[in-house]
Amino acid sequence: MHCLDVDDEIVTYSYECVTIHYRQGIIVSEDTVRAQPNGKYRQYTPDFVVVKSDGTRLMIEVKPASIVCAPVVQKKKLIGEQYCAINGITYKFMTLEDIIRYEILLGIRRPDHEAAVIY
Repeated sequence: MHCLDVDDEIVTYSYECVTIHYRQGIIVSEDTVRAQPNGKYRQYTPDFVVVKSDGTRLMIEVKPASIVCAPVVQKKKLIGEQYCAINGITYKFMTLEDIIRYEILLGIRRPDHEAAVIY
């Protein structure tokens, strides 16, 4: 969040502001979920929705690099990408390494990240 606060290109961001409901890999409306409360619906709440100064919107999911390829994470990624395609948003994963690169780009020095390996 500190990076998003410091980045002049970021107009606004929200944390866990969108919940995507889905069933069997297909996005469903909240009305459908309410109408069939006993259905086997799942939900996915991405970490951030960001709006940049050029109007670009990003949905960002922060995950440890070690689990990005896990099947459950990949399923949620597909749901996130579907939602973003429908709503004109770009979906993006960020790992600690990505955050460190972002900090360097912004000129932020984080002593707690200095020991992390950058690839």
